[in-house]
Amino acid sequence: MNLEHLKPEINAGIAALGSLRDLIEYRNSLVGKKGTLTEMLKNVASLSPEEKKTFGKSLNELRTDVENQLTIKEKEIRENELKTAENRFIDMTVPAQWQSRTQHPIKIVQSDIIDIVTRMGFSLWRAPTISTEFQNFDALNIPSWHPARDMQDTFWLTDGRVLSTQTSCLQNHLIKTEPKPLRAMVLGSVYRNEKIDATHDIMFEQVEWIVVDKNINIGHLKWTITTILTELFGYTPKFRMRPGYFPFVEPGIEVDLWWERDGKGRWLEFMGSGLIHPNVLRQADVDPEEYSGFAFGFGLTRLAMIRYGINDIRLFHENKIEFLEQFAVG
Repeated sequence: MNLEHLKPEINAGIAALGSLRDLIEYRNSLVGKKGTLTEMLKNVASLSPEEKKTFGKSLNELRTDVENQLTIKEKEIRENELKTAENRFIDMTVPAQWQSRTQHPIKIVQSDIIDIVTRMGFSLWRAPTISTEFQNFDALNIPSWHPARDMQDTFWLTDGRVLSTQTSCLQNHLIKTEPKPLRAMVLGSVYRNEKIDATHDIMFEQVEWIVVDKNINIGHLKWTITTILTELFGYTPKFRMRPGYFPFVEPGIEVDLWWERDGKGRWLEFMGSGLIHPNVLRQADVDPEEYSGFAFGFGLTRLAMIRYGINDIRLFHENKIEFLEQFAVG
C-alpha cells in the first residue's frame, strides 16, 4: 500500500481544476464519505500495529496536504472568477433591450402548486428552517434510537436544535393547534448532509400535504394525489403506488411516476405518502380512534427536473443567467 504513486496523480488533478464545481467533485472523490483516501483510512484498522504506525501516519499527512492544496486552489479559483467579473465591461449608456420576464423554475412549479391547492381548499404554511429535536423527530415517531435518524444524517446546531430535514417538522404543531378538519399544505427548504453531485444537494425545496378528519382512508389519499398530478401536468400521468416505509405513516406508500425521455421510459421514485401513524396523532393530542388522516409530499426540485428535463440539481443554485433565461413566464 504505497502512497508515493498517488501524490503526483492527486497534485496533477488539483492543478487542472478550473471551476468550483470541478473542485467540489474532486474533493468528494478524495476525502468525501466514499472518497479514495477516506476508504484507505477505513482499512488502516486491518493492518498490523507496525503498519498502522507508518502507513497511518503517511496517509494522514497526505490527507492534510490534500485538504490544504484544495483550500489554496479554491481561493485561487474564486479570485480568478472575481477578476473575470470585474473585467466584464458594461456600457451603461446603451438603452436596455426588452426581455421577456423569467422566473426560477422552482418558483414556477411552486406557484402552480399553490394555485391548484388553494382552489382545493388547502391552507398554506411555511415550514421553519430550524426545528427542535422533538418537532423534527420525536413527534414524528422517530425516537433517538431509531435508525431513520441515521438515514437523514442531520445538521445539528450547538444549542441542540436542528436544520429541518423535512417539512413534516410542522405536522405536530398543525395537528395540535389547527381546528379539524385540517387540510394544509406546507412548503419549505430542507437540509441533508449529502455528498453534492448531479442528483443530490445539501438543501432542496419540499412540499407536503396533511389532511386530518374523521374516517379518512387510502381512497381519499389516492384521489388527492391523482387530482394534484393531473392539474400539474395537464393530463393524468401514469403512476403506481407500492408499499414503502416511513416512521410517521402506517401504511407507508411510495408513489412512482412513469418518466419517458428520448423514447425510453422508466419508473421514477417521486413521493412518499401514507396514513398518519396513530402515534403521531397521539403526540399532537388527537385521539386516533376518532380521527385519522393522510400525508404525502415530494421535492419541488425533483418536479422541476422532471417537467423541464433538467439533469443536474446543482443548476438550481448556481445563479447562471444562461440557465435562468430559459424559463420565460411572460
